[in-house]
Amino acid sequence: MRYLKCNLSPERHEEILRKFWDYPTQEEEDAVHDLFTPHVFFETYGKRREVWATCCRQHGIIGKHGPKHGSEASCPFCGQTAVWNAIGKYSERMTSLREETHVAFLRRDGDALLIEAMQIEISYTKNLIYEGIYYDMNCWGQKAYYLAPGTVQMWERTREWSCGEWTLPYWKAKTPVSEPFQPNMMGWACYQGDYTVIGADALSETKAWRYCQLEDWMCYELAERWEEEPVKWAVTYLAAYAMWPQIEMAVKLGLAGAVTQLVVHSLKNRQTLDWSATNPADFMRMSKQEARAWLQSGGDFETLKSWRETAPELTPDVYIHLCRQLGGGRMVEACKECAETAGVKLEKAARYAETKTRVELWVDYLRMARELGYDLTEATVAMPKDLRERHDAADELLGMRRDQAVSAAYAKRYKKLCRKYEFAMSGLRIVVPKGGSEIVREGKTLHHCVGGYAARHIEGKTTILFLRHEKRPERPWMTIELAGSDTIRQIHGYKNEGYTHARDPGERYGWFLDAWLAWVHNGSRRDKKGRPVIAEAKEKTA
Repeated sequence: MRYLKCNLSPERHEEILRKFWDYPTQEEEDAVHDLFTPHVFFETYGKRREVWATCCRQHGIIGKHGPKHGSEASCPFCGQTAVWNAIGKYSERMTSLREETHVAFLRRDGDALLIEAMQIEISYTKNLIYEGIYYDMNCWGQKAYYLAPGTVQMWERTREWSCGEWTLPYWKAKTPVSEPFQPNMMGWACYQGDYTVIGADALSETKAWRYCQLEDWMCYELAERWEEEPVKWAVTYLAAYAMWPQIEMAVKLGLAGAVTQLVVHSLKNRQTLDWSATNPADFMRMSKQEARAWLQSGGDFETLKSWRETAPELTPDVYIHLCRQLGGGRMVEACKECAETAGVKLEKAARYAETKTRVELWVDYLRMARELGYDLTEATVAMPKDLRERHDAADELLGMRRDQAVSAAYAKRYKKLCRKYEFAMSGLRIVVPKGGSEIVREGKTLHHCVGGYAARHIEGKTTILFLRHEKRPERPWMTIELAGSDTIRQIHGYKNEGYTHARDPGERYGWFLDAWLAWVHNGSRRDKKGRPVIAEAKEKTA
C-alpha cells in the first residue's frame, strides 16, 4: 500500500518492539504444526512395527502388516490421514520431507494489534522424530506490525550469516506498509505470497477491531475463508482499517469493491468516495435522498463508479434500473454514446435499445453508418425501426465496398503472380486465383480449409495456386500452398484425398510439379507469345 505511511512516534519504537517474540507460544506452535503434512514413521522388527505419528505425536507398537512406504492411510492413534514413511528409506536428516509455511501471528495489546509474520520450516531426523521439529525463522524476511486506531508501524529484519551461524539482527523501521510476504519463484516452485493467519480471535476481543469486517470482505470479495486456508491482503487490510475505519461502513454498504481498490490497488477513488466521511450519504458523495434510493436499489461499487462517470444526471435508482435492463454500466455507457449520436436523451435511447443485445447491434450499426456516410441527424436513420434489417444491409454494403477495395489492391499482385506461376504442360495447368472469393469457393467445393487462407493470400503473406485440367480450368481439382517462391508446402484435393486418390497428389503428379517448379526456379521464361519455355522436360499425358 504505497500511500499508507507508518506514523508511530520514533520514541515509542523500542517500547513496542520489546513486546514482540522470536518463537511461537505452545498454543501457536500446535496451530502451525497442523499446517504441515502429517506423517507416520515406522520401523519393522520381526512381527511388529514401531510407529511415530506426527499428527497426534503418539508413539507405539502395532502389528507387522500395515500400509506400505509412501502410501496414505489412517493414523493408528487418531485416525487422521497421513503419509506412511519407512525410516530405513531415509538418511539421517530426512531432507526430502522438509516443508515450510508462512504464518502471520496476531496478538492483542490493549486496543492495539501486534502482528509478527514468520516463515517456518519443519524437518525431521531419523532418530529423533519429535525433537527434529524445529523452526527456521524468516529465510526471506520477517516483518512485525503495530496497528492501533490512527497508528500503523512496520519493521523488518532479514536473517544474516555471521561467524558460522544464522543470526537475526535488530528490527529496522520500514515505510510504507506492505504485505508480509511477496510472491517469488524459487527453482521450480512458485510462491504466491499467501500466508495463514493464527490468532484471529484477537480481533473479536477488542472494541476497536471487532467490527473491522475482514471476514466479510474476504469471503465476498476475494472468495477466501481467511480462518481456514492461506490468504493474502489480511495484514494490509487491517493496517488500512486502522487509518480508515470507514472501511466497515463501505463493506456494510455493499461497496466491498471500493475496499479492494483501496487495499490491493492503492486507489482511493476520491471522485466517488469521501474517506473522511462519517455517514453513508457523505461517504458516497450523495444527498440523503440519493443515498436512500441507492441503498434500496442494491447498487455495488462498480455501478456507483460508472454512474458518477457516465450518467450523474440520472437519479441512482434509475441508473441501477438501466444497468440491470441493459447488462451493466458498460452497456449503459455504450447506450449513452448512441443517444448522443441520435440526439436523444439516455432514457429514450434505453427504451429503444431494450436489451444488451440490441445495444451491441445498435453500436455496430452506427459504426457502419458513419463509415458509409449516412446522415445520422435524421432520427429514422440513427434509430431505424427495423434495426436488424438496416444493420445487415449496411454490413453487406460495407462488405461489397471493402471487397472492391481489396480487389483493386490485389490487381497488381495478381498480374505479378500470373507472370511468375501460370503454366501449362501435358494437359495440366497452374492457375492463379483472381480473388479471395475464388479461394473460398475452392475450399467449399473440395471440402478442405483453404478458404481460411484467402485473406493471407490477398495480403501477400502466403501464395495459393490451383492445379487444374487444361480442358476444364474452371473446375476445382487440386489446391497448392507455396512455402517461399518455388517450394510446395502442401497440395490437397477433395477432402484432403479422403477417397479420390490413394497416393499423395505431390507424388502422383510429381513429374508435372517438378517441371513447373524447375521452370519457376529458372526465372519463369516465356516465348514471344507468352508460352512457358520448358527446357528438357519429360512430358506425360494426364
